Amino acid sequence: MRQIIIISITLLLVNSCAFNGLYYYPDKAELETFQDANSFTLMNDDLEIKGLFYERSAPKASIFFLHGNAGNLNGWSNVAQSFFDEGYQVYLIDYPGFGASTGNPSHKNVISSAQLAFEDFISKPSVKDTKVILMGFSLGGNLALKIGINNQEQIDGIGVKELMIDLNDDQKFIVEYIYFKGYTHSEVSEEFDIPLGTVK
Repeated sequence: MRQIIIISITLLLVNSCAFNGLYYYPDKAELETFQDANSFTLMNDDLEIKGLFYERSAPKASIFFLHGNAGNLNGWSNVAQSFFDEGYQVYLIDYPGFGASTGNPSHKNVISSAQLAFEDFISKPSVKDTKVILMGFSLGGNLALKIGINNQEQIDGIGVKELMIDLNDDQKFIVEYIYFKGYTHSEVSEEFDIPLGTVK
């Protein structure tokens, strides 16, 4: 009986680790510099969590942005930039193991890093007295729900597509195909004859 329990626990641990490894597709890279964003580092125990804050005065709303289970801030920043250009301020992080953030992604440290980042975000003077929106894509949508449930008194809305109303038609088209229809940047570029640099 004892051997069965030990084997079961071992299998659960192995499956859990394997699932984490199959679920996250981090792209390691140094964080680039972006003209409209300030970079920052948060410490989650011994993990360094890198982030960007597209901060502005008198924003339409403050967006806490949670990206998907692949890529890093260098790629996802173009979505944040689109909302910044439309008058929002946007705060986003790379999960552990993504981009320049240290460690390896696991459900536990991704959730705790997102909560830590939300607490930092909500404490910003420029965020106080603004409408706070949680925005998530893919994995980030699940995280947004988790953060929303845990911080209900501090948010005004959770949404993704609702915010697209303020984007121009070209931006809406690209976001729709890449983030909602599963196309890659290259596929959108080739199929619709749009320069890859424009898509990114």
